[in-house]
Amino acid sequence: MAIPSEDQKKDFYKAARDEIVQRVTLRDQTLVAYIAAAGAYFGFILSDQMAKPLSPDNFISEMLVILVLPILSLVFTYVILQHHIMIGKMGDFTRSLFPEKPNHWDQYYVTWEDRRYLSARTLSQALLLILPVAYTLSFLPRVIPLVRSNRTFLVMAVVLFLFIFLIFILIVRLHIWAYQIRKRTDQVDIQRGDGSSVDLTKTEVPHASPLDCGVFRPFGRTLFGIAVFRAWLGLFVLCIYSPGDARLLTVCLVVIIAAQVSDHIDGLIARTKTFPTVAGYLQDSVADKIFHVGCLIPLAINFQFVPVLLWCVVARELIILGVRAADRDIETTLKKFRWHSILHVGLLRTGIFAFIVGSFDMVQSLKMSILIVAYSALSAGACFGFVKVVLVAKALALDPRTLKPL
Repeated sequence: MAIPSEDQKKDFYKAARDEIVQRVTLRDQTLVAYIAAAGAYFGFILSDQMAKPLSPDNFISEMLVILVLPILSLVFTYVILQHHIMIGKMGDFTRSLFPEKPNHWDQYYVTWEDRRYLSARTLSQALLLILPVAYTLSFLPRVIPLVRSNRTFLVMAVVLFLFIFLIFILIVRLHIWAYQIRKRTDQVDIQRGDGSSVDLTKTEVPHASPLDCGVFRPFGRTLFGIAVFRAWLGLFVLCIYSPGDARLLTVCLVVIIAAQVSDHIDGLIARTKTFPTVAGYLQDSVADKIFHVGCLIPLAINFQFVPVLLWCVVARELIILGVRAADRDIETTLKKFRWHSILHVGLLRTGIFAFIVGSFDMVQSLKMSILIVAYSALSAGACFGFVKVVLVAKALALDPRTLKPL
C-alpha cells in the first residue's frame, strides 16, 4: 500500500476535520430536536392525556401514548451516539496523520490528563435522553386502581413498564459503551518508563456492544437477567399491593423475600464466578432502585409521610447514579462506603416489609407498633443514604487551585 504524500495527508486532514465539525453540529442539532420533540409530546399530548380520567375504555389508547416517548428516546439515542462515536474516531484518524505535531487543534485537548470534559458531555447527554423516559412512570399511580380489578390490564401494565425499564437500561448501557470507546479514541501517545512510546489508540481492546456483554463477561447475561427479574418484582408489588387483602399482601411479602434472595445470588455470582464491570454495577444498582420505588409508590398512596421519604430515596439514588455514570473509576471510591450502602438497602427493605405487614387486618395496638418500626426503618434508610452521598462528595473534593483531589 502506497504511503500518502504530505499533500494527500493535508487533503485527508481537511476532509476529516470538515466531517468532524459537521458531525458535532448534527449531534447537537439532533439533541435539540429530541428536546423539542419531547417538549411537544409533554405539552400537547401527554398533558391532555393525563387530564382525562383513566378508564377501561381509554386504557389501551393511553398505553400506546405512553409508549411513544421511550421509543423516540431510543431512536434518538442511536442517532446521537453514532455521531458521538464517529467524532472520536475521526479525531483519532486526524491525529494519526501528523503524530509528530502534537499541538494542532484536534490533538491538543486530548493531552489533558483530566477527562471530565468527556464525562460531563456523556452524563448530561444521557440525562437528557433518560429523564423523559423516567417521567413516563408517572402513569403508574393512575394504573394501580384499574389493574387491581382487571387481570388482563394487570398483565398489560406489567409488560408495558417492563418494556420501558428495558429501554431505560439500554439507553444507559449504550452511553457507557460510547463513553468507553470515546475514552480510548481521545488519547494520544504516552511515554513508557524506558523512553519508548506506546500508542493508546492502537491498543487492542474489543469494542463490544453492551448487548453482547455476556460474550466477554462470564455470566453477564445471567446477572442481567437477575437484575431485570428483581426490577420486575418491584413492578409486581406495585400492581398487586392491596391493604387489607391478606392473600395479596402475603404474595407481596414473598416477593420481597425473593428480591432479597436474588440480590444475594447475583452478588455471590459477581464475586466468585466473574469480574466486576461498570455496566454490572449500574444494572444491579438500577434494578434495586426500580424495585424500591415500585414498592414505595403504593405505600406512598396509603401511608402519610411516605411520599416525602420516597422523594428522598429517589433523589439519593439519582445522585449516586450520576456519580457512577460520570466516571467508571469512581467505583474504587464508592467501595469504601460499601457498608453504608448495605445498611441503607437493609433499612429500606425492612421498612417496606414492615409497612406491608402493617397493612394486614390486626389489633390496632400491634398495627401501630409495626408501623412505628416501618417509619423508623425507612427514615433511617433515607438518612444513611444521604450520609453516603456526603462522604462520597467529601472523598471526591478537589483543590480549586490544581483541580486534583485534596
